[in-house]
Amino acid sequence: MSGLSACCKWLLVGLCFAWLFTVLPANVAALRFGVAVLLLLWALSGPFVLSWCMVDLAGWAFHQGYYSLACNLARLGVQIDSAVRPLVQLAGLSDSPFAAFNSLNLANSEMVGGRFTLAKERLTAALEQSDCMAAMPATSSVTPFVLSHLATVEQCLGNFEQAHSFLTRSINLKSNSLKDCESSGEKLALERAIAADRHALGGFYDKRLAYAEAEKNYLAALDLLDQSVDVKGELLDWENEMRGSFVNGLGEFYLRQGKVDLAEPLLRQAFDLRSSRFSANHPIMSSSYDALGRLETIKGNLVEANSLLKRAYKIRLHYCKDNLSDLADTQISLAKLKQVQGQEAEAELLLRQALEAKENVFGPCHPDLAEVLEALCLSLSSQEHRDSEVALLQERARLIRSNYALEPSN
Repeated sequence: MSGLSACCKWLLVGLCFAWLFTVLPANVAALRFGVAVLLLLWALSGPFVLSWCMVDLAGWAFHQGYYSLACNLARLGVQIDSAVRPLVQLAGLSDSPFAAFNSLNLANSEMVGGRFTLAKERLTAALEQSDCMAAMPATSSVTPFVLSHLATVEQCLGNFEQAHSFLTRSINLKSNSLKDCESSGEKLALERAIAADRHALGGFYDKRLAYAEAEKNYLAALDLLDQSVDVKGELLDWENEMRGSFVNGLGEFYLRQGKVDLAEPLLRQAFDLRSSRFSANHPIMSSSYDALGRLETIKGNLVEANSLLKRAYKIRLHYCKDNLSDLADTQISLAKLKQVQGQEAEAELLLRQALEAKENVFGPCHPDLAEVLEALCLSLSSQEHRDSEVALLQERARLIRSNYALEPSN
């Protein structure tokens, strides 16, 4: 972590200057004055080094699943950037060079907590900060990466057209900057960032029922990842982590369509990639447990499905306290297992809890609610005297689907 390393070196340099100042004889005033000036410059650079350090530490904490810690570290970074803004403006800059990165980290934490409107405000501000350095290439500018996150936020808020606009702008910026890359490492990072955007674009079309476009973008993301070869192997861990997410996303896409033969090898490959990178109880593992649990339910391996889904539920119950959407996904999976087992009352309870959680996170009209409503309809249809409620739920699900579905020609 370069920021943490810089902070440690900064402290060491400060100690050396302080020691030198104390041991210099009083009769060498000019030399003592020079050291004092260096100490002043050292002190003035402190907030910037600390801000850089917060960027690294918050990113590390987020990656490890310590979301509250990541949020606090990112917020501290933002506060430091705000405090030094007058000093930065004296130097002719609009903001700290790390302001956009700290805002991006804080927005990530806010998204995990389900605070999408607040995250959107944060990212919009970060976009303005990064646009002030518009002449910088995408390899060093944070603009394309802010755009990617804004697309995710807009999609969660149900603003799909805006999400699509941000994604395409991000892809174009990164693609145009490929020719300006000065090293293979920069080119590799950009290619993988473009792949991430294409995978996100697949999710966009998936939620809007444009399945052919969704599959095309999911596959394109994996192709781009395969083409971006790091001959030194220095980014191998990052590649495996990204590949695990891409493969799992494609596997879940096929599973939702009932294409079990296509989904199973992908989901198992994603699990292997992730388990080689993360501990068994890391939050990212929960989506693999959940997907494999649904797979085993469909295949009729109910004992194995129950074990996997309980693991997913336990992890998400611990990590998703502020944003219950992911926990709701596992409640839906558990409800479908209960339905297969004939436990309709338990299934209904889980689905109603999931519906309430999704409504609290996404509002009353969002594609993520349609799946819950459809599953709840299926559960209630097997029970007597529920026809009127089923009809209302079916109509609500239909309206949500039709509101967000793209035309077949798209």
